[in-house]
Amino acid sequence: SALALYTGTTVFDRSRRDGVAVLRRLDALTGQEAWKVEIKAKYDKGERSGLKASPLVGREGIGHLVLFTLNKTEEGGALIALDKATGAQAWKLPLPAGSVSSPVAVYTADGRARVIQADAEGRLYLIDGASGQVLFTLELGGPVEGSPAVYNDVLVIGTSGRNNSRMY
Repeated sequence: SALALYTGTTVFDRSRRDGVAVLRRLDALTGQEAWKVEIKAKYDKGERSGLKASPLVGREGIGHLVLFTLNKTEEGGALIALDKATGAQAWKLPLPAGSVSSPVAVYTADGRARVIQADAEGRLYLIDGASGQVLFTLELGGPVEGSPAVYNDVLVIGTSGRNNSRMY
């Protein structure tokens, strides 16, 4: 298989109107676009909409998927899984609060993926990577802007906010 680069855009605030965020797969050696997916995004003067998080390139049980976390879409935000080869949507999880935090995957011994995603209101999701089903949520009590970090069986994440900046 070809070496690929997955990327996306935000909707610039200077346009002062709703727009389209574009997700793409590029051939990493030539820059040729293999596919693109357009996502409607909302204008917000305080926050760019579209893709601000790093995509999650799946391995093992989700080796055929790439996941994008989108902010300020029609449903608030979403985590979407696209087929690496075609760009076809495999599943979509609405994130009503929106999110700028990148998703992280952990894998079971038999290769099943569990995706960890945080949102702008401090909700942490544990998601089955193959189906998009939410397995568990945890309320952290403050907005999450950074991405979770995982080492062995420990997850570290921080919240931000005037009265509730904490590390967990």
